[in-house]
Amino acid sequence: MKGIHPIIGAVLILIISISIIAIVLETGKQPTQRIKEMMLFKEGKSNLKLIKSYIERVVEEGEGSSRIATFSVTNGNYIVEPINDSVTFLMETREQIFGVGVSKVEDGINIIGEKGKIIMKLNFSSIDLIEGCKFGRGDHEILIKNSGYNSTNEKQIVLVKALR
Repeated sequence: MKGIHPIIGAVLILIISISIIAIVLETGKQPTQRIKEMMLFKEGKSNLKLIKSYIERVVEEGEGSSRIATFSVTNGNYIVEPINDSVTFLMETREQIFGVGVSKVEDGINIIGEKGKIIMKLNFSSIDLIEGCKFGRGDHEILIKNSGYNSTNEKQIVLVKALR
């Protein structure tokens, strides 16, 4: 019986040690996840600002003017919607870094918090977006080209097309 007590003691120490390590690793994941989501949020906003500035620049320069926006997407999805004349960035969030039901406009970008996701949207009222595209993770090139003026709806026509 003398040999059993040291084995039980060693097993208990091992179980306690593994439990402590698991708790430390689990609690360290949340701040890391929050930081990742904040970085993705900033990246999405920055990419939308870049797209917006290129669209505005080709409109100012006139028909035929074009730009190629090059950027990287860590995560999330971008959708250029000609039906709504908008560019949208959607990202999932586990840490809910932007409040559910909260909506605000920042740098011309409408930011909306929903349960488990954040939506950032650029709306163009005086620009008619054509073509459209969807893209997610990876390196991308987007062609942004002034294709003229639509006198029927009195809007500049801007082609937005994914090249890669």
